[in-house]
Amino acid sequence: MPTTLTLKKNPFLKTLKTVVQNITSQNAIPVLKYVYFDVQTDKLILKSSNATTTLEKTMPVEEDILTINGQPTTLLIDAKFFLTVANSLNSDSITLIVDDTKKTITLKTPSTEMDLKGLDAEQYPRIKEINNQQAISLDTKAFVQALTETVVSVSNQESRPILTGIHLRFTDTHFIVEATDSHTLSQKRLPKPENAPEKLDLVLPTLAVKQLQQLTTDELLFAYDESSAVFTSENVTLTTRLLEGNYPDVDRLLGGHYGRQTVMDTKELHDTVKRAQIILSNGEKGHASLHTDGIATITAKLPDGVANLSETLTTFTETLDDEEAQTFDIAFNPSFMTKLLTTLKTDLVNIDFMGPVRPMRITPQEDDSLIHLLTPIRQN
Repeated sequence: MPTTLTLKKNPFLKTLKTVVQNITSQNAIPVLKYVYFDVQTDKLILKSSNATTTLEKTMPVEEDILTINGQPTTLLIDAKFFLTVANSLNSDSITLIVDDTKKTITLKTPSTEMDLKGLDAEQYPRIKEINNQQAISLDTKAFVQALTETVVSVSNQESRPILTGIHLRFTDTHFIVEATDSHTLSQKRLPKPENAPEKLDLVLPTLAVKQLQQLTTDELLFAYDESSAVFTSENVTLTTRLLEGNYPDVDRLLGGHYGRQTVMDTKELHDTVKRAQIILSNGEKGHASLHTDGIATITAKLPDGVANLSETLTTFTETLDDEEAQTFDIAFNPSFMTKLLTTLKTDLVNIDFMGPVRPMRITPQEDDSLIHLLTPIRQN
């Protein structure tokens, strides 16, 4: 006997779109282009996978949003095709008739009826289960913000796969979220959760990070084993495999004495560096430079005078060690600096220097829990 679901169109499409976005076009497993419909008596669960992450979103039975009549059933349906068809229907509500015997889903509105052929749900890969009894409770907003502030330094070079994810670890007092691509480094320190185990050392792939960034609930439960992690919030479950390998010890890069400390206006610096980035995008060679001698000037030049920029910052203060020379120049990649500055939410930014060939430290003035490092470019 077919099972009938009556759904409010917009909440259903919102859930379906999120699940479909987890499916990647490069997937080599044909069945993973399908979304898994798991219809239970009190809820509808939609699942998708890209072989790295599996996303489950639940719609509970709720008056005027979802009603279910019939027995529990499962079916696979072509995800993007189904989304396109459902989105095209001109009605505030949709009726879905799931026929497990025929392997079909019928979409009905007062004026339309469409039959779509599906597949047996048994063809779908099994989702790994992780013991959730000792799950760690995270503040979702703080964790998602930490991911957003650090994902800018994730590498996109597959030659070093371990750097293509975000590293999570515990210290005695903090929950560390960090990433590096060898040119930039971003680290956020969060309070260590009260129920946290002594050790944590794992790397989340960026596909999982993108899904986690969409979470908006207050609490997030996090459990893991040696190869996988699962994040559970209200009506959402994300299971992901972990990246294999040893993440580099980035703490050793954060040490050192910064003898030259500066304060600049975040927006002014960002806009100036962005203009330098635009100038340099017109050629294959060139770099931007920061020059300080009591004032700060950003320059960018292309060879043969094709284009150049020189702009003095109106907001700039500098604190020097006694032995530091007054004049200072450091060359950098403006696209790297722009993406780091974009994560800062404070009016003023601290940029500190050890020397012209040592990484510069970038921190929001009122939040020392976030640290960015930017490697300079060596000048001939």
